[in-house]
Amino acid sequence: MKKRQNVTRWKLAAALLSAAVMLAGCGSASSYSDASRAVSNTQAYTGGGSDFYSESAVEEDASADSLASTAIQETNRKLIKTVNMTVETEDYDGLLNTLDKKIAELGGYTEYFSTQGNGSNRYGSMTIRIPKEKLDTFLEMVEGVSNITYRQENVEDVTLDYVDVESRKKMLETEQQRLLELLETAESLDDILTIESRLTEVQYELDSKESQLRTYDNQIDYSTVYLDIDEVVRYTPQEQKGTWERISTGFKENLYSVGNGIKNFFIQFIIHIPSIVVFLAMVGILALIVRFIIHMEQKHSQKVQEKRKKQQMQQVQQIQNIQEQEGKKDAGK
Repeated sequence: MKKRQNVTRWKLAAALLSAAVMLAGCGSASSYSDASRAVSNTQAYTGGGSDFYSESAVEEDASADSLASTAIQETNRKLIKTVNMTVETEDYDGLLNTLDKKIAELGGYTEYFSTQGNGSNRYGSMTIRIPKEKLDTFLEMVEGVSNITYRQENVEDVTLDYVDVESRKKMLETEQQRLLELLETAESLDDILTIESRLTEVQYELDSKESQLRTYDNQIDYSTVYLDIDEVVRYTPQEQKGTWERISTGFKENLYSVGNGIKNFFIQFIIHIPSIVVFLAMVGILALIVRFIIHMEQKHSQKVQEKRKKQQMQQVQQIQNIQEQEGKKDAGK
């Protein structure tokens, strides 16, 4: 019984060390640290078997290189396509309806949408996901129903990253399977606890790699279109090459601007007629009040002056009367 238990421990240590070497071949430093820690824990209660470790290490290292090489050969290029566009439209609501219908028709979906402004000056921003094989069809549709003022396309090749994650996932699955087999034959409590601890770590890493692959798959299978929409009264003219065409276009644009300015002036004037009438009425009332105050001030000032003049005349008359009386007295003497 004791001999069988030693053999089991020896196999456990060999398998865990082999998994550590395999992870080193993949080039992941953190994963190698986890596997080495598991081997160290196992070696604490096992002994010997160094010859078997060396043979297993060579086999697993070769297996890792072969697995990565095969994955690269069998995997198609993993490309993430992103398009940034700014467009103009004279029919904002109509363009949004057309986009919604076409997106659904092509099997895509709108990931984000926002709109701002009101009247005929609205602005919208959309993040659209379109199946990669139907991206060109969607872009041609957008070009046909709007005026494109900006367009940029970007392609990111993530093949190497994808293969690296995929290879790492496969090796973790292999390690997980071996640990499960060892768990079935483990007899001591220490063996069971060590294996289960490593199984937990492996499962956590597997979940992380699967999540990365799902994210990559979504970005690869569905191209992303960042679309900005400007509502305008008139499209921005495309660049003209000829001199006379540029002069003609400039003259027409200037004429249009002048006419549009006059039109907007009269529109705003008519719209604000009630406000203008109220304002003029208030100005008129204020002018009447000011005029009345000035008239009253002038009238009061005139009365004061007349009163002063009258007083002065009375004073002069009194002085004359006094002088006449004094003159009569002098004559009587």
